Amino acid sequence: MNYLLTATCLVAFLSAPQEGAAQDAVRFPALQADQLTPDQKKWADTITAPPRNGKFANPPYRAYIRSPELATRLTPLSDYLRWNTSLPARLSELAILITARHWTAQYEWNAHYPLAIKAGLILGWLLTSQPESAPLE
Repeated sequence: MNYLLTATCLVAFLSAPQEGAAQDAVRFPALQADQLTPDQKKWADTITAPPRNGKFANPPYRAYIRSPELATRLTPLSDYLRWNTSLPARLSELAILITARHWTAQYEWNAHYPLAIKAGLILGWLLTSQPESAPLE
């Protein structure tokens, strides 16, 4: 009887819908411009300039803006990883898309897919069900 109860609870738990993705979407609700502190506004103004053209309500800035001090430190790191590595843009975008696909990071995928195409990456193989069997070139 105890085994049956344990098995039933395990099946119920494993078959329950997962809410992780839904929770991620609201983990850091977007702030409105009138809710920002002066430090947050100052940082938000810096990310709207090119090449970022960022919006503080979009990921990852939505999380960064919660701590302006951390945001001012993360932004240069983010910029370096995005624009100043030794990798050509094509390989940088490939790395981002592979990571996005592995982690099912839909925002990253949607944000970087057009950038990868613009950088000259041919992505048909990445959309297949077995990307490991396709060549990188």
